[in-house]
Amino acid sequence: MANLQALESGDMYTMGWISALPLELAAATAMLDEEHATPNDFNRSPLDQNNYTFGRMGEHNLVIASLPAGVYGTTSAATTASQMLSSFPNIRIGLMVGIGAGIPRLEEYDIRLGDVVVSQPDGLCGGVVQYDLGKAGADGSFQRRGMLNRPPLVLLNALSSLQARHIKSASKISLYVNKVLEQYPRMKKPRPKMPGYMYPGVDNDKLFEPTYLHMGGPKCTACEPTREIPRDARDSTDPEIHYGVIASGNTLVKDAIHRDKLAEGTGEECICFEMEAAGIMNTFPCVVIRGICDYADSHKNDRWQGYAAATAAAYAKELLEVIPCGDLQRTEKAIKVLNEGCGKTVLSSIIVEHLQKEPPSSHINLLYFFFDFVDKEKQSHENMIRTFIQQLYIQEEVSRHILEELSERYAGRNEQPDLTSLEHTFTSMLIQASHTRVVIDALDESCQQRNTLEWLRRIFTNQSVAPNKLNVIIISRKEYGIESAFLKWVPERYTLPIKADDVNKDISSFVHSQIRLDPGLERWRERPDVQIEIESKLTERANGMFRWVTCQLDTLENCLDLTDLRKALDDLPDGLNETYSRILARVDARNQEKATAMLQLLVWAKEELTLNALVDALAIRQGEEGLHYDPRNKMPFPGEIVKYRRSPARRSNNITALYFASMHGMDRVVSWMLKHDAQTIDNLCIGDINHDVGSTALEVATQNYHEETVRVLLANGATPVMKVVPDVRGSFSNKTVIAVRILRMLLDHDAKPTYNALMLAVLKQNIQLVQFLLDNGAPMTDKNESDTFKELHGTTLLHAACWNTCPDVEIIKMILDHGADINALDEWHRTALDVAGSEEVVKFLLDCGADITPSRPEDCNPLHRTVRYERKEEMPSFSDMVQTSLLRMNGAKQRST
Repeated sequence: MANLQALESGDMYTMGWISALPLELAAATAMLDEEHATPNDFNRSPLDQNNYTFGRMGEHNLVIASLPAGVYGTTSAATTASQMLSSFPNIRIGLMVGIGAGIPRLEEYDIRLGDVVVSQPDGLCGGVVQYDLGKAGADGSFQRRGMLNRPPLVLLNALSSLQARHIKSASKISLYVNKVLEQYPRMKKPRPKMPGYMYPGVDNDKLFEPTYLHMGGPKCTACEPTREIPRDARDSTDPEIHYGVIASGNTLVKDAIHRDKLAEGTGEECICFEMEAAGIMNTFPCVVIRGICDYADSHKNDRWQGYAAATAAAYAKELLEVIPCGDLQRTEKAIKVLNEGCGKTVLSSIIVEHLQKEPPSSHINLLYFFFDFVDKEKQSHENMIRTFIQQLYIQEEVSRHILEELSERYAGRNEQPDLTSLEHTFTSMLIQASHTRVVIDALDESCQQRNTLEWLRRIFTNQSVAPNKLNVIIISRKEYGIESAFLKWVPERYTLPIKADDVNKDISSFVHSQIRLDPGLERWRERPDVQIEIESKLTERANGMFRWVTCQLDTLENCLDLTDLRKALDDLPDGLNETYSRILARVDARNQEKATAMLQLLVWAKEELTLNALVDALAIRQGEEGLHYDPRNKMPFPGEIVKYRRSPARRSNNITALYFASMHGMDRVVSWMLKHDAQTIDNLCIGDINHDVGSTALEVATQNYHEETVRVLLANGATPVMKVVPDVRGSFSNKTVIAVRILRMLLDHDAKPTYNALMLAVLKQNIQLVQFLLDNGAPMTDKNESDTFKELHGTTLLHAACWNTCPDVEIIKMILDHGADINALDEWHRTALDVAGSEEVVKFLLDCGADITPSRPEDCNPLHRTVRYERKEEMPSFSDMVQTSLLRMNGAKQRST
């Protein structure tokens, strides 16, 4: 083989191709226009055990992998796809290409051996169904469960284009197969246990009656010809292409009766059986292409496998011809979850600056919003929506009328549009707009993360928002709540952590520049050897954190001679937590008392403190007769107050030091802030530890399950409240044990469980937390407290428990056992039965006596709501269940809908 050329980077491969069998892999690699060597910078993921073939087909660079020898099925395919994506994060789309078994449907599809079947969505089905995933009933019935994703839009558009081309002209499958056989003549003839890739001939394509079993012989020579099903001869031996639903599972089907029963059980008009696709459809955005090698009956043999593998690979090659490279760049919605201190906002700014350079002729809108922890105007979800509306209005003329109509509706009214109206307005504008790019920075600094996450989910899953017209980049600190929310509706491969090694390259450039330009380090300009020493030490220890480097440079400015400098370089702190602790401890001893008082004022104040108010407060003295204020004690230059406190926290009138430290579990920093004389706090008449986003340091430490930080705050006088619960979803997380300990600690400090906390535990589907709160007296209603959920969502505990996408019946039972009204209505006059998220919950509620009649004459019963709300993925079984109960209980009359 000639020496292969290698591409510079693995990032240049944007397409993945998976084939299960060696004979499929051979067909795939033979179709390559050019084979490549391993990329020069290929950095294989530690979890990746695949072997790869690299190459080009047409305009596309692709990477090909097969399953391990002798290992088949959905699980093996899922592992192969996952490992491929871990090493090639730039892959946009995939192809699953190989052989399959045809399902004869003579009236609708005349499928012959060697034909090609391509997965294509049909109604509610995404193109592939898993026939062996479901629930077996006591009566022997089998209820299939689960939904598999449809191929991405770029592939569906390509399928449509290719189908249109084939209406006018023949496919290129035979052309490509013949070229491969000319180039690789060894592939023509069969060898032991390896079928050849030539067309086996129409005489070897036999379809027998389903009830007729194979009589013996590899070529069905002993089988009765009269039991063959007659089919009309075709005009050509060229393979035909069929588009429809493919059935996937872990069973090799070799019985016609069983084949037809399985196909019928899927509830879809399946036209092919195969064994891998179900494992990858939800994680690997692909289309499945199968060459038909048998009919899944007892007459199955290997004669057609090579040719079928070749026809499938040839179709895939032709499909790639109708996918422009540029389309791949517009298919994905990317999420970036980054680590703290790595320069996320700088990265966002660079991204925005780069995108702003697009020429006006490109007609691409750019929307961006930077959340800011210390700026109230940049903390709320509503302000983000308003900003996006304003930016889109300026850039996109075609959708301006939507905002103008909203403005006219509110003209002359002494009120502003509510959040729902604003969100609806923006979505409507987005649907009508041309290609739009959205950049959201510092999502973790939003004070309304839940609102923003839920809004993003609706945007990402809105079928009216074309994915090829919308690109979204969300940049955030790597926090569990944000990451887990995204992973529910965004494939994990779109989550791109910034690696420390990559950031360190930028840090090295930054340090190199700062050492030479920073006036505070001017003393070393005549000592390039010292500058190199500083640069080397900081870059070596940075571990991808810009903020850490910035803090160390500030420290080094105070090193006035080489001895002090080298001492500081030899004693650099590990991480930001230790850095913050050292900075706080480094305050000049002469200012220690005032620094402590200032910190206490800032972090315990219920309201924002202006600079002058803080200076006045520090002028208060404790005398024999109590507190005394003398203006002569005020600082002559208020601006010098910053010398009392050297901190990496952002400087603002909204002080967030304690809140920030509590949120991130920096218990050493929290301890330092609070360990000083508590009497000073009392004398200055300061109350609870509050933060202007509406939650306290104690609450944010509780939410982030920082047990030690909670203990420190309680020990220093924080008011014990139980309005939130640790953010632990599900009942089987090891963090649940920590969560229960935190709640018990709050309870031991006389905190009373609240309805708000109970609602949060229900929404998180955590049985242990729900049980703990109910056992300790959490109220079932919100009569005595302001409830965020009731105000925002108009729901009840029971509705919330039933509405979850994966509801837990045990939690629903707990709520009912504690007196919840099973027929209670929410603000939209819906019962829990109306919003039930699964059949199991519907059955449980009906068994508990849920009323199926409408609450008001003008309302619909649950059966009609099922249709109205389009619960399409569950409609047949859900409707049947409610309909059965209607007939059984005579509680509602059916109407036409």
